Amino acid sequence: SNPPAGTLLAFIVASGLVFARTAFFDILDVQGDRIVGKETIPILLGTPRTFGLLKRILVSIPIVLATAGLFGFFKPAAYVLALCPLLLLAVMYRYQRGNSLPGFRTEFHVESILVLSGLAKPGLMAEGACRAGRVHCRAAIVRYYQHAGRKSAPH
Repeated sequence: SNPPAGTLLAFIVASGLVFARTAFFDILDVQGDRIVGKETIPILLGTPRTFGLLKRILVSIPIVLATAGLFGFFKPAAYVLALCPLLLLAVMYRYQRGNSLPGFRTEFHVESILVLSGLAKPGLMAEGACRAGRVHCRAAIVRYYQHAGRKSAPH
């Protein structure tokens, strides 16, 4: 059977955000990667072209979410998720303009955005998909505890 549209949409959004995060971190570490001979996207495409690619990906995610929302593929609460790629775009823009340096603070901002996206993702799926996911997770937990020799899962 095919996955629900909300699940597929969550996968696309998560993949886009993780790809952008990874490529941005590669931009932050491009000098070290060159020294050790690591072939990353910024080294292969160049930093300006990588920024262009990431900008297109991050701008397309809110467009996809808005379009899917118009067709009712997810709850309106999931519109918070559309902020995540825009926030990541803002962090990248600050770095590109020289207002932010590579280091702990920039990495913290990027990772915080991914945590925010993880908190917003349950709103993507319709109620039936969320209920099915909870039932599936509960069944997996029960199987784990049965395999481990315990009679029941904790409540």
